[in-house]
Amino acid sequence: MEKQSNLAVDSTDRSPPWSWKRRIALVLIVVPFIVALPIRHWALHYAGSWFVSTRIEPEDRLIWLALGYLGLMCSIAVVSHFIAAILLMRDQCFPTTSIIAAILYGVFLLPAVRFLWIFVKCYIQYG
Repeated sequence: MEKQSNLAVDSTDRSPPWSWKRRIALVLIVVPFIVALPIRHWALHYAGSWFVSTRIEPEDRLIWLALGYLGLMCSIAVVSHFIAAILLMRDQCFPTTSIIAAILYGVFLLPAVRFLWIFVKCYIQYG
C-alpha cells in the first residue's frame, strides 16, 4: 500500500504530459526540419549575388552556396533548439538532459544570432 501512495505522490509532482511548454518546445525542435527545403530552394534558385557572388566559377559558387545554406540552417537550429531546451528545463521534463542541452546550445547561441543578424541585414540592404 505504501508503494501506491509513493507513486501517486511522484506522479503529481510533474507537469501534465503535454503542457503548453512541451508543445511549443516540440514545435521549435521540428522548425529547422520544416524550413530546410524552402530555404534550400530559395538559396539555390532565387538568392541574388548578395548571398554568394555570381562572379566566381559555378563549381565554386555551388560550394559557397552549400556552406551558406549550412550556416543558415545551423543558426536557425541552434536558436530554436536553445529556446526549446529552456522551455523543457522550465517544465522539468528530462531535467538533467535539458540543462545539458541548454548549456551546449548556449555556447553556440551568440555566433548563431550574429550570423542570422548579418544575414538579415544583408538581405535588407542588398536583396
